[in-house]
Formats: sequence, C-alpha cells, structure tokens
Amino acid sequence: MSAVALRGVTKAFGSAAPILNQVTLDVAAGELLALLGPSGSGKSTLLRCLAGLEQPTSGDVVIGDEVVTHRAPAARHVAMVFQRQALYPHLTVRGNLGFPLEVAGLPHAQMARRVLTMADRLGLDRLLDRRPGTLSVGERQRVALGRALIREPRVLLLDEPLAHLDGESRAELAHEIARWQAELGVTTVHVTQDLTEAFTLARRIAVLEGGRIHQTGAPREIYEAPADVQVARLLGRPGMNVLAGTARHEKRTTEVECGPLRVPVPLREYDGRIQIGIRPEHVSIVPQGAGVGDAVVRLTEPSGADTLVHLDAGGLRVTARIPGLPPIAAGVIVGLGFDPAQIHCFDSSGIRLG
Repeated sequence: MSAVALRGVTKAFGSAAPILNQVTLDVAAGELLALLGPSGSGKSTLLRCLAGLEQPTSGDVVIGDEVVTHRAPAARHVAMVFQRQALYPHLTVRGNLGFPLEVAGLPHAQMARRVLTMADRLGLDRLLDRRPGTLSVGERQRVALGRALIREPRVLLLDEPLAHLDGESRAELAHEIARWQAELGVTTVHVTQDLTEAFTLARRIAVLEGGRIHQTGAPREIYEAPADVQVARLLGRPGMNVLAGTARHEKRTTEVECGPLRVPVPLREYDGRIQIGIRPEHVSIVPQGAGVGDAVVRLTEPSGADTLVHLDAGGLRVTARIPGLPPIAAGVIVGLGFDPAQIHCFDSSGIRLG
C-alpha cells in the first residue's frame, strides 16, 4: 500500500477556468478517503489526474515516495472503477475477474486460485460461470470491483461506483467496500456526491467544490463545524440554512438582524455584515410572536418519520425538520425557534468565525 498526495495540482482545458485550482491533498497509506462534492466540482478530473488519464496543467502527483506526474497510467499500479462497469459482455464472471491476470501473464493455476479467492471475498462464487448480461446492477459492480482489486494495486480509485444502485443495495455495498478495503489495506480514494455514502465509508472526508478543497476531516467534525458556507450547504439533506444579516453588539450580547428575524449569536464584540447558519433539525415551529421571528409556511414535505417545512421570513427562505406529521398547512404564519447552541457564524465572505 502507498500513500497518495496532490501538490498544488491545477487542471485547465484551454482558456476556460480551471477545473482544479491549486489542489493539495494527502491520503495516508492504507486509508480510505471519501472525496465529497457536487456535480461539476472536479472530483472525476482529480481521480483522472491521479490515475494518469489526465496530465495536470501544473503541480505534482505523488504515489509512495515517487513523483508520478508524467508517468503513464500503467506504470502507476493504480486501479480505477467507474460508475459504469465496462465489463466484457462475452466473458463470464470468471473470465472478467481473471482477465487482468491473464494479460499480466500469470500461470493458469495461480490465476485460477486468485479468481476463486476474490470471488469468495465478494460473494461472487455462485456467479462465476454467468455472463454480465444476466447479472443485476449490483452484481456487475461487484465484478468490476473484483477485477480492479485482483490486480493488487497500490492505489484504488472509485468514481461513484454506487451511483446507479437502489437505496438498499447502495447501503449494503458501501458497507462491504469499507470492509474489503480494511481487510486488504489498499489506499483508496472514493468519489461521491452522497453524504450518507461518504459517512458510511470513510473515517476522513475531503470536500471539493469549485475545483478546490474546502475542508478535510472526520465526518462528524465537518458536519458539526463546517469551514465555510459552501461546506455547510453541501453537508445535509437538505443543507444548512444560511442567512445574511448585520450583527450588532450591545450589553455583552450580539444579535444578528436578518430581515425580520432577530437572532442572538455566540459571538463577542462583533459588529457588521455576517452570515449565520442553522441546520433544519435545529429549527422549531413555535407560536406566532415567539422565537426569533415569524414566517409564512410555503409548503411541507412529509416523509413519515419527519416533515420538512419550507418557510418564508420576509423573503428569507428557511427550512425546518419537524418530527412526525405536524398539522401545518401552507399559508399559515408561525414563529421560528432557533436552537442557540446550534447556530454557526460566518463572515461576509463565507468563512467560519470562532
């Protein structure tokens, strides 16, 4: 297993704005890092630079102790799994798993043993003589993972391999990927847009947005203390409510005026433009005239266990997550309660304060 690093990597195509902009990232040997970001953030381009399928415009790619920026993909000992499985349709599962070993010239007996071992590890032992067209999407993705792992790569790159699976299959395979990775100890970078998937798989997450790394850390750390408003909005379903306002400090307290809302915040002696954030689960519905101000219910999204209530507070959009199925109708005026211990403060540029 090898450590992986990007050192100031920028990637641009022609005169367009860079897809990656001065990205520096370290992945420890044997670590599974989840790279989380929205569509278009540069996640796949970053993986392609690691794999050698794209050359950085500037900066370096390091695997182990070696700078591999200009080395061919085959010389990097990196395996990559994509959203689409790209299996050989005319080969059986056995043939697909064994193909990389056949190309490498392994003796037939050794190749057969490794295929059986990998099939047993991935739960494919009963499918070895079937072709990809007869398999489910999840089974095909297991074969694609097995074909990558059987090469015993130094680094494994996973480009949203669970994106086309249904909810239950996705959760199951995410847990299994985490288990296989821990058993094999292969350094892994797993790209995803899905927060639950990232939290399930990894002990450390890197958040990529707009071509740059905004924050790295443990899932709980990033969720509870986002470095900026981009991270705050990205993490969560839905993301954090972020409201712009003006802070005024008086008599040992600081209050933020956000339109009609008046929100006490845990800052000392701060005055001026500010952004405050609060997650939907920390917003409550209270009697009109109570709380931090009033809002009009725009619409509700009940899901059984809880209900998302979308509100308008003088043009400010706020979402609350309320347990159960509250009897709240669109058009009703309610009060908003903000949990004071769960308010996040950001400066006018979006950087976390405190």
